[in-house]
Amino acid sequence: MLTDSLLSEAILMQNSFDSTSLMAGRLWYKKSEVGNLLCDCKEIIPIAERAVALLKKNLGGNHPEVAYAMEILGYVLAHDYRYDESVKVLKKSLKILENNFGEKSEKLSRSLCYLSRIGVIQYDAKNVLPYFNRAISYVTENDIESKKRIADLYQFHAHLYYGFSDYETALKSALISVEAGIESFGEYHPRTSEYISLLSRIYQKLGKYELAEPLMLKIKNIYERTYGFDNPVMYYSYINLGELYISQGRYDEAEYYFTQCLKIPDIKKSLRIGILTNLAEIYLELGKLEKAEQLSNEIIEFRRKQFGGNHPSVALSLKLLANIYYKQNNFITAQNTYLKILDIFKYSYGDNSLFAASTLSDLAQLYSAFDMPKKAEACLTKVVAIRTNKFLPDHPLVAKSYLDLAVSQLSQDETDNAFENMLKGLHGRREFIDRVFHYASTEQKLLYTKNHPLIYDPLFILALETNTQKTIKAASEMILRGKALVIDALSGDKAIAACESDREIV
Repeated sequence: MLTDSLLSEAILMQNSFDSTSLMAGRLWYKKSEVGNLLCDCKEIIPIAERAVALLKKNLGGNHPEVAYAMEILGYVLAHDYRYDESVKVLKKSLKILENNFGEKSEKLSRSLCYLSRIGVIQYDAKNVLPYFNRAISYVTENDIESKKRIADLYQFHAHLYYGFSDYETALKSALISVEAGIESFGEYHPRTSEYISLLSRIYQKLGKYELAEPLMLKIKNIYERTYGFDNPVMYYSYINLGELYISQGRYDEAEYYFTQCLKIPDIKKSLRIGILTNLAEIYLELGKLEKAEQLSNEIIEFRRKQFGGNHPSVALSLKLLANIYYKQNNFITAQNTYLKILDIFKYSYGDNSLFAASTLSDLAQLYSAFDMPKKAEACLTKVVAIRTNKFLPDHPLVAKSYLDLAVSQLSQDETDNAFENMLKGLHGRREFIDRVFHYASTEQKLLYTKNHPLIYDPLFILALETNTQKTIKAASEMILRGKALVIDALSGDKAIAACESDREIV
């Protein structure tokens, strides 16, 4: 890839060529490639489109260089939320490369990985895995020596399962990626920090904060040593640290790092908006609703000017504002805002997207809080339909959807339906619990046991409400399962103490 200085020199040389020549096409491709690294998609899309058009004109539509330019175009289209267009472009690039190099060439890896990443963004498991499995198989079958390629591919693989909340699989791939990255670039290289960053976030999701925090601080030190304290790249390090501290409820430390981001000179407006979003979420958690609302309105106004009123990023910002209205008990305004969000997501992705499901879930929570169980149930029924179509049966979001629907039905005395949906939800949740207990620390296992919301609380509540032999038996079996998990994971006095509270409840 060209460095910035070489890129500038190349652009200055354009006047020496025919603007429609092959050399011009290659220069536009290089410019799009560097722009892709900077992730400035709005500026790069027309450059990438021009590169593809010129290379096609001079080389023909089936040349590998055309495919490489199309890969960049497909990638930046995805960054601009234009997923359908992106997939079409990347499938065309894949076909060109297959025609030139065969169906098992390492040269197909980038197109396959980009297609996989789009699937991750859209949480589309059924379409992601075939692409990704092909890319991984080429690394194995062709015995590729490049550790860099292995690091990149396993990073994508980790991203894939991270997006599906399968942190166990994501962790295994992330560890391979980090090891290959260190062998390729060295332990303290900025590129290695990208692999370490994902690993730290997986540890964060697993609740292993004692492993996540030192990795994130290490990345901060690498960036400071390489770029300096006030370089815009520090933004990503500060953001990750801030989000880590938010997940632990350490809001003062989180606010400190987000505020540090705002001190970075020449930071892009779009990045500043991301910081303000995090600060608004902190103020929402702390109950500082006026501050949160003020920042939310600033964020929404910026994104409307940048993208237009019906862009998905506007909807994501409106969601924060809707949550604020909910906390203020402003039902009408909260409801209207959620409905506006739903309209935007339907316009952008269709009626059955996961973005629509998430918004319907928020609406159901609002309706439940204001004693409108029929409306809540109608929303949750749609959520179940969408998520069961998108995810495998044991995905945590599918389990949550069934359990939420069951609780809503229970509040209306629909006990039979509630019981059946409760069982469906708990089936998936068992798989999730097994993963959690496999990786959780001793302290976390005790915490899960004490609160046991994931293991058997829903059925236990159902048993208390209905007091039937069927529900009591099911609840008892889940309670015993919960005890068995803990006794197996812990030992001695801690396990006995953890189970004592269960005897009192039963």
